[in-house]
Amino acid sequence: MRGWLYGTRSSAPGVEWQSSGLGIRLIAPGVGAAPKSTDRVRVHYVCSIKDGTVIDDSRKKGPPADLVVKTLIAGWAEGMTALKPGGKAEFFIPPSLGYGTMGGGGVPAGAGLIFEVELMAVNP
Repeated sequence: MRGWLYGTRSSAPGVEWQSSGLGIRLIAPGVGAAPKSTDRVRVHYVCSIKDGTVIDDSRKKGPPADLVVKTLIAGWAEGMTALKPGGKAEFFIPPSLGYGTMGGGGVPAGAGLIFEVELMAVNP
């Protein structure tokens, strides 16, 4: 499951691997209730592929993004359940939980993704 990340930051201490193949490295835990799939979250994030190429960076766009958890790619939505407001984490998302073999949104087909996510607020 983790093989797609070897040679990148996957060897960093503190990465917890889920049975789905998602890796989560908690940087700051945050406080309060973790978001549910139906919640709207306010986040800053950076999405890169495993070679370090940045695909998307919310800070470069300006204000934080407001997103509904259940509309995110599967790996990002699953990772959000580990965060609480004020928390920050890296999600190591295998292609099966990302854009798969089709790619999309600037992500090459079959690419593993690394999301650095800062959860600023949860709005039920």
